This record gives sequence, C-alpha cells and structure tokens, in this order.
Amino acid sequence: MYGTERYTTLDEHMPSSHRRYKNRKPSQLIEEARHISPATAVLAEAILQQKAHPEQGYRALLGVLRLGKSYPQERMEAASQLCLNMGIYSSKGLQLILRNGTDRIHAQGRETPESGVGAHENVRGPEYFGPRLRSSTGERPC
Repeated sequence: MYGTERYTTLDEHMPSSHRRYKNRKPSQLIEEARHISPATAVLAEAILQQKAHPEQGYRALLGVLRLGKSYPQERMEAASQLCLNMGIYSSKGLQLILRNGTDRIHAQGRETPESGVGAHENVRGPEYFGPRLRSSTGERPC
C-alpha cells in the first residue's frame, strides 16, 4: 500500500503456500516439535532465533516437522542433538544427518563408520612403511 512508509502485504498477493502458514505462531510450531522430541524442540527454537523475523524460519521448521513424520523419535532426538552440537540450524542439515545415518554412528560412540577392510593379508601397518621412509641419516626424504 502507498503512503504508509512501511512494507505491507495484501493477503491476496501472497502465494497460497504462504497464506496457509500466515496465522501460525512460532510457539505452535515449537510445540509441534516438542511432540517429536525435546532436542527437536530446542532445534526449532534455534532455527527461529537465527532469523531476523521468525516467519523467515517457518519453511525450515516445517521441513523439520515433516522429517519427524518419517523417522522414529529416537533418531530425531539424536539427529537434532547432533545438529545443535555442530551448529547446524536447517532442515536440510537435519535431513542429511538422518539420511546418512550419522545420528546412529554418533549414538554408538564412533566418529566415523568402519572402513570394512578388517584383517587381511594385504593390509600392512605403519611399521611396514616406517623404516623405508627414513634415510641413512634418520631424516625423512622430501
């Protein structure tokens, strides 16, 4: 509208996807996330706090809620906690953690998945290569 010296948006000018969420409150979305898991609720709050206006975080938050319908509560809890620990405040980051199973690896106390190589006659340790890398003076060659 003209002459108001501030931005305004007419509802009929908004896309239907925006109109659908216009009347939702951040507290409602956080409460929905709380039904998924406690860490998911904290992640939801963090997503909203990262934006200048809470409405800017709605899309990411709706993505988190959608993921909560596809994954079990314990995985959402672990993945949300991992997001918080790593400073990842997006539904895409949460989705990648869940899809890759990083939440499961972290829950088992491992930082990286096992390589699957195991013991094999062709696998040599550092002691095999150590002596050959040193010159007669004891220095490593360039």
